[in-house]
Amino acid sequence: MNEHNEPFHKSKASLLEKLRFASVGLINTLVDFSLLNALIFIVHLPIMGANFISTFAAMCLSLVLNKHFVFQDKEPLSGKKFVLFVCITLASIWIVQAFIILLLTTVFADQLQTVSQALHDLSGFSKDFFVSNIAKVFATIGSLIWNYYFYKRLVFKKI
Repeated sequence: MNEHNEPFHKSKASLLEKLRFASVGLINTLVDFSLLNALIFIVHLPIMGANFISTFAAMCLSLVLNKHFVFQDKEPLSGKKFVLFVCITLASIWIVQAFIILLLTTVFADQLQTVSQALHDLSGFSKDFFVSNIAKVFATIGSLIWNYYFYKRLVFKKI
């Protein structure tokens, strides 16, 4: 490869990595949201407890998919990488997501209720369904940004 193509190759590889991360994020999000809604609307757990459980399940799947598919890490999973991954992910899902959900359901509760009521009126789905899921969407976006940044720089960094 000549040196003039190297920046293009690196940017293309970086874009493909981000697309793989987004794909894995989508899969994890589907698992997370499906489990979250089942726990809230079938099992009748409160949102914070349901979020704790659903994000734990998604984290387990995330470790496997990020290691092998997104970052294509060929090294064995060391204790250090495992601990870093778990700490970054737990901070993301149990602090970043919890903070965003709490912020949206308290500080911005009136706005969230208004939007949820309008969506309920249009769709027939319960207002609580929209409150939970709108808060979770914003929380998930925050955690995806957090995770990519720290996974790439600390867990699956190229040496």
